[in-house]
Amino acid sequence: MPTPLEILLDPISLYILGIYLLLILWEAFFPARKLPHIPYWQLKGIFSFFLFFYLSTYLPLFYAQWLPSTQLLNLAEINVITGAAIGILIYELGMYTWHRLMHT
Repeated sequence: MPTPLEILLDPISLYILGIYLLLILWEAFFPARKLPHIPYWQLKGIFSFFLFFYLSTYLPLFYAQWLPSTQLLNLAEINVITGAAIGILIYELGMYTWHRLMHT
């Protein structure tokens, strides 16, 4: 399992962090509109970013061990593109059903 420093120094991670830093600087120096004053908003944003950054990195490593045993459909035997299309269609059907049920 990679260490937090290895994850942080990965080129893709550095690219994402650079984009986030540029967006924070852009918002600080060229805001689109006047926003209410929130103390320490940059600090809160950076903390939240790193929390979600590391959660989204490590959680898949933890649940990847037991997730395959809980799958409803085993699409490993078919083409990757076809399996992805089937998975997306099933997901969208579930979201559509949930959305419709929210209106009743």
